[in-house]
Amino acid sequence: MNIYLIGLMGSGKSHIGRLLAERLGYLFLDLDDAIEKTADKSISSIFEQQGELKFREIEAAELRKTEALINTVIACGGGTPCFQDNMQWINDNGFSIFLNPSLNCITERLKSETEKRPILKGKDNAELVKTITELFTKRLTFYQQAKLKIESENELEILNKILLFIV
Repeated sequence: MNIYLIGLMGSGKSHIGRLLAERLGYLFLDLDDAIEKTADKSISSIFEQQGELKFREIEAAELRKTEALINTVIACGGGTPCFQDNMQWINDNGFSIFLNPSLNCITERLKSETEKRPILKGKDNAELVKTITELFTKRLTFYQQAKLKIESENELEILNKILLFIV
């Protein structure tokens, strides 16, 4: 069974994904890393050179490649579930988990990463809070379709909740 971690950027999908994979003896795949490897360029470059629409097409294709994987924890990009019927595909092909720490926590985590993230590039703190809040509001209906929802910032609590649910 593959496990798909979804949630807003900065929600801890990659970090928790690595820990969870290790605990379960699963493989780990960061979808953003897979996209960059296939495209042979950074996500920022894809956004800048080809636009978000092309990025979302590449992202959907990479997501669908995960169907061939077995016992893998996949950390999806923050927008992955919101495009190309990806959320339905995720639920049809694996077990989805929505990581949902507070927006304050996410904002703190992302303050030092605005230049690495195309949607946040060049934003000051006030704009960062506004963007994160708007993105969360816009994407929440997709995230809420996950089979398991976890509202916590404590990695041990998150891991324990997941393990209790799936093991």
